[in-house]
Amino acid sequence: MVSVEKILKAVDERDLEWFEQNVHEEYIYVDDFNMLAREDWFEALKEFLDGNSDMTFKRRILIDNRDVTSFQHVRIIKGEEYVITNVHLLKDGKIWRHIVNRIKA
Repeated sequence: MVSVEKILKAVDERDLEWFEQNVHEEYIYVDDFNMLAREDWFEALKEFLDGNSDMTFKRRILIDNRDVTSFQHVRIIKGEEYVITNVHLLKDGKIWRHIVNRIKA
């Protein structure tokens, strides 16, 4: 069963294999006006995990139950702080939908 703690651990450890095992076959990723299916998202995730991004700055868990997980963190983008909110809808114990929102702090 997926939990927000497991998601964060996989991100922090850059564990692509964990995501391959815990992302639903019907997975869809929504980021602003972009939408990616499972395979395209994995390509983007590989690039993200290979990069130097930090998702630990001012991180906090918003919700974690059997149907939905959510967390926020702050990221500096072009010298400005943004609050990044991640929401994961779960189905069959896996990440089924993933929505990201960025708002200037």
